[in-house]
Amino acid sequence: MTLGNGTSSSFGYDGQGRLQGLSHDLSGTASDVSWSQGYSRVGQITSSSRTNDAYAWSGHYNVQRAYTTTALDQYAKAGNTPLSWDGRGNLSHAGPDVYAHDSEHSGDSILNPGGASTSSA
Repeated sequence: MTLGNGTSSSFGYDGQGRLQGLSHDLSGTASDVSWSQGYSRVGQITSSSRTNDAYAWSGHYNVQRAYTTTALDQYAKAGNTPLSWDGRGNLSHAGPDVYAHDSEHSGDSILNPGGASTSSA
């Protein structure tokens, strides 16, 4: 796929239709990048690589907190934040945040204590 500014993107898929490679060629720049992924027999990502570290996410940080679990191996508490689950095993509350799920999980949303709502759909 080539855009009007000369930037081109290409996508590669394996025999199962899973994304195996993605490349962006930003015409006339040093900002080109390619990503590739490998998969296990059951479809789990086993490897991932990138050719340009300018695209690396660097917002991670170390966290050390205790977790407690329920008899169903669901987290009951993460650090000081209590967690609760609905009858289908979906996270329903994390501290003051309320999570809403539709039957297909396509409209999952988080209702914040201030009344704002965000959606992942």
